[in-house]
Amino acid sequence: PITQKYCPDFISNADLWALAANVAIKVMGGPDIPTRFGRTDAKSSAESVESQVGRLPDGDKGVDHLREIFVPKGFDDKAIVALSGAHTVGQCH
Repeated sequence: PITQKYCPDFISNADLWALAANVAIKVMGGPDIPTRFGRTDAKSSAESVESQVGRLPDGDKGVDHLREIFVPKGFDDKAIVALSGAHTVGQCH
C-alpha cells in the first residue's frame, strides 16, 4: 500500500488523507484546494480523544441534531449541507 511506501518517513497518514481528499475533489470537477502539510499521527490510541460522544451525528436524526453537533465546531447551515452532501459521493458498500 501507498502508506508503507511514504508514511511516516515522507508524509504523515493524516496529511496523506488530506491530500487524497483534495485530489478527489479536483478529479470530480471541484476547485483546487491547497494541501497544508504538517499534521502528525498519533502514536497510540491513548493520544486520541477521551470520548467519541458528540463528535459525529446519529444517522437517524434530523437537522436540529446536525446543528447540535456541528454549530459548536464553527459550522453554519451552508457548511453542514456541504459536509453532508460530500457523503453522497461514491457508492454504498
